[in-house]
Amino acid sequence: MAVGPRFGLVSMGDSLVDQHDGLVDSWIGNPPYAKIGAKGHRRWRAEFSDIAGGQLNIYAMFLRRGLDRVRTNGLLGFIVPMSFIGSPDYASFRRRLAQMSQIVSIDLIEKRKHVFLDVVQDACFIVVRRLEEALEPETTGAVSAACCMVHAEGETEALGTVEVSLDGLPWRLPSRGQDGKGGATLSDYGYETRVGYVVPQRVADRMHRRPAKSRFPLVWAKAVGSDGRFDFMRAEHQSQASGRLWFEAKAMAPYVFRKPLVVVQRTSNRKQERRINAAAVPKSFFREHGGLVGENHVVLVSPIEGRKPVVPPKDLAALLNSGPVNERFGRVCGTVTVSALLLSSLDLPLPQRVLGLAAKRGEVRDKAVLTAYGEIAR
Repeated sequence: MAVGPRFGLVSMGDSLVDQHDGLVDSWIGNPPYAKIGAKGHRRWRAEFSDIAGGQLNIYAMFLRRGLDRVRTNGLLGFIVPMSFIGSPDYASFRRRLAQMSQIVSIDLIEKRKHVFLDVVQDACFIVVRRLEEALEPETTGAVSAACCMVHAEGETEALGTVEVSLDGLPWRLPSRGQDGKGGATLSDYGYETRVGYVVPQRVADRMHRRPAKSRFPLVWAKAVGSDGRFDFMRAEHQSQASGRLWFEAKAMAPYVFRKPLVVVQRTSNRKQERRINAAAVPKSFFREHGGLVGENHVVLVSPIEGRKPVVPPKDLAALLNSGPVNERFGRVCGTVTVSALLLSSLDLPLPQRVLGLAAKRGEVRDKAVLTAYGEIAR
């Protein structure tokens, strides 16, 4: 009589606190997605110091613990949020994961609302293989991993390969469009990024409904239109704003911006066509009001002090709103939050290319930027 394969005992428990003897062949998990807070940091940060670059998240802790529990060549398969792929908070986690294991595959889960109930983050299924010896901490470069799209019906679609950095830099998902590198960042255009200063619940007493001396326009994310236009008054009826569009501040406060710039929505949603939604604030707005202050849900892309921008804000906004730039940003950002740091390091076409098209066509529009980025990317 044929005898089927024998499997070891499958046990259940909390792997963060339970004690286990010996190693296992595989480790599968769908851990909670949540930051551990100040109390959790005091309890766990020392134990997970090699992945605690930013705020520790429970799912990263479970995956890291699993690497210590599988034998050499053992496999780990976890369903986790995609935020770790590009977020600066997960640089240490990405580095340690790539040092201790071979990243076998990262499969993206399409239409998460049709797969998981009440999940607000994009998720993926990552499979890694434990290395016999971890790579040296100073190891640099990149390796590749397979990547598929898992559809709600269970079918998979091959997308290509993920570029896995070995030194903590954002991993790059495969592109559905053209691939390659533009070779420039926002600093090459003469711009830098900062998150809006105002957190409404903390400074509500300084927010007002009418302009007055020592009050500056408070720019909310809703001021950025889907058409790429800036409309300050659009946020007037936003629930959190409640008509409070003016912020009391000292004229020389470092968070008051006084020169034309680009405002980017810090959080996108699934109803929007683009991940990056940007709008230029015109010179006339600054002439009228003298400056502006950003609410915490916007990223302000402003000229670097002492440098003249290579392109004006309206052209930079068109560049950021273009399809190819959004495609590139989507490859390194696995969450709906637009990180200011990630935006500042985003690979962009060389300014000379954009300037050349601007001279030919009068100004940069989406079609022109598409051509520029396409030529750079080939």
